[in-house]
This record gives sequence, structure tokens and C-alpha cells, in this order.
Amino acid sequence: AAHGVSPFGARGANSGVQDADNLAWKLDWLLKGWAGPELLASYGPEREYAADENILNSTRATDFITPKSEISR
Repeated sequence: AAHGVSPFGARGANSGVQDADNLAWKLDWLLKGWAGPELLASYGPEREYAADENILNSTRATDFITPKSEISR
């Protein structure tokens, strides 16, 4: 689980670890019979939301550090 995002704030690395942690405990619960497949189905939407947030914030940081217009500068 990895995302191609700007390095500002180590967001790509952090989200990769969070993705792996989220998937690991859900698989563990599923294999132990403590949860049904609906728990595993929640992985995609949860982590996609987190990835979108990271990309948004990384883009904002990049735009701030490297302004694209005279007004931004």
C-alpha cells in the first residue's frame, strides 16, 4: 500500500504504514471469525478517503512552497 504523493510531511510513507495497519487488523479479525466480509469491504473507502486527504494537503504545501502565479509569490 503506497501512494505517489509529494514528500512534504512524509505523507506517502505515513499513509502506507497506516494502510498496512488498517488492512492487517481487519484481515486478522476476519480470519479469527470476529468479523464478516463487510469489515474488509470498509478498507477501500476508508483508505481512499485518507489518500485523498493526503494528496490534497501535499498539493497545498507544494503550491505554497512553489507558487505558480505572481499574486501567489
